[in-house]
Amino acid sequence: MTEDNSHPDQKARLEQLNKYSLETVHGVKQDVVFSSYPEGITVDESLSTNEYVNKIIAWHHDRNLIEGSSDKDQFCKLIQEAGELSDSICKGKDVSDDIGDMMVVLLNIAERNKLSIKDCLAKAWDDIKDRKGRMIDGIFVKESDL
Repeated sequence: MTEDNSHPDQKARLEQLNKYSLETVHGVKQDVVFSSYPEGITVDESLSTNEYVNKIIAWHHDRNLIEGSSDKDQFCKLIQEAGELSDSICKGKDVSDDIGDMMVVLLNIAERNKLSIKDCLAKAWDDIKDRKGRMIDGIFVKESDL
């Protein structure tokens, strides 16, 4: 991401799109629709969350990161990624890549333990849905820990 929080390729794409004139019919603006990106620019179509999860899990298997790694190794990787998230938060930078990287590692750990993200989220929701507590210094502290 650049300082203005736009994707690095966004500026180049917009510059290329600006080369195309907008045709009007009777003074009414018409939407410009491209069936492909100009000058050979290609991007992945937007995928569903499940499609991303499946692609990431396949990526782990293709690189032997399920059988050839361990929960301990992946936990160490998760902490490394948490450090990068902390750095981005402290510097006021975009955190989307850091959160995504952590989710990739969590998917690895879930896959090796034969869990789905849905299983894990359902368990977490069941744990917190009725939880009571209060905010202390910006952190929710559950009633049983007060």
